[in-house]
Amino acid sequence: MLWKICCLFTLLLISTPPVLAEPIAILVAYDSVDGHTEQLAQWIAEGAREDSEAEVRLKRVETVTQEDLLWADAIMVGSPVYNAGLTPPVAKFLAEWPFEGSPLKNKVGGAFVSAKGASAGEETVMVGILHSMLILQMVTFGGD
Repeated sequence: MLWKICCLFTLLLISTPPVLAEPIAILVAYDSVDGHTEQLAQWIAEGAREDSEAEVRLKRVETVTQEDLLWADAIMVGSPVYNAGLTPPVAKFLAEWPFEGSPLKNKVGGAFVSAKGASAGEETVMVGILHSMLILQMVTFGGD
């Protein structure tokens, strides 16, 4: 179900006709322990690439650079649940995002999460990612 929500977010993001002549830049950044979050990230990237106007970078959080963050029009961040929270690499990644001068202001942000069971902390992890994005004045939205 969660991967469907992520794919719907991606499709909504890329289904709006582009206002600019440039392709929309989408960064899909993730951490994965058992490969489940990596699979979600790949599905999201594949969905985004279906639009010829989208340029997608799929990267593990440890390899994302400040240039990647500034390049992206939209940033999707994924984490498995780790002790009912973010994995340490994702927490470190979010803590190192540029803050001064609001360089990420008005970029679209989204989150995706995987867990090994129901009520393992998925909501807490997703809200944690979105909370970081909101602090940086990124645009996020919710749904059903």
